[in-house]
Amino acid sequence: MVELKERNSYDTSQPHKHEYIEIFLFSKGGGVHAIDFKDHPISNQSVHFVFPNQIHKVKRELDTNGHVVLISKEYFSDLDYELYGQFFHAFYLHPALNMASSEFAQVYGVLELIKQELQNKSNYHQAIVKDYLHVLIRLFLRSQSVSITQPHIHDKDFKLYMDLMLEVENTFLDHHPVAYYSEQLQVSLRKLNVVCHKYHGATCSGVLHDRIILEAKKLLVHTDKSVKEVMFALNYKDAAYFNRFFKKQTGLSPSAYQEKE
Repeated sequence: MVELKERNSYDTSQPHKHEYIEIFLFSKGGGVHAIDFKDHPISNQSVHFVFPNQIHKVKRELDTNGHVVLISKEYFSDLDYELYGQFFHAFYLHPALNMASSEFAQVYGVLELIKQELQNKSNYHQAIVKDYLHVLIRLFLRSQSVSITQPHIHDKDFKLYMDLMLEVENTFLDHHPVAYYSEQLQVSLRKLNVVCHKYHGATCSGVLHDRIILEAKKLLVHTDKSVKEVMFALNYKDAAYFNRFFKKQTGLSPSAYQEKE
């Protein structure tokens, strides 16, 4: 757990990504949080969620403050994989949560209890922290569930779509055929395509392609990798094929996109 203190000067760090989950709790808002090329205003008493491998940059005002909770994906999923699935479903596409004052105060109360356990390290503190983490996540889910901006969140088709997104997030570098996802989720490919069209405006293949292109853009823009190194990082072996694929999806070659950005 890290405290976000008021600053004397603006942060000059670059957009970056982590292998762990970050939960930002902003007591005092101000500024913008960019997550995977989308800007989210930093409001008072808001919570922002950043998942592993998402590129983000917190551009906060000098008096913005709060805390960041860092959780490894392995710790979270081992703790309760079903809860991790619910958490991913709720916040992967909608990473900013604005909370009522009473809700945020309750969250901060649990946060203080976690902080005390981590500092004191008394008997059973690890088990107690895990229990508090369960409570914390469920408070976020409860707050999000009453949001009027996401009426489809409990829709069965949306759950299937997010199950697909979670599976894609874990395996997109393996370049599985779409039949793999149909088998993993135990639904027909036709059903999967219907759901993808409903929430993504594309087929299941389109969802896979978009995730690969997103990763390619991150690597091209936010790392010092060459186009060839990016190609290998994405498990492509044929440079000509990768260039054609990227240009078909974006209208630009990888090198042209890198230069443009």
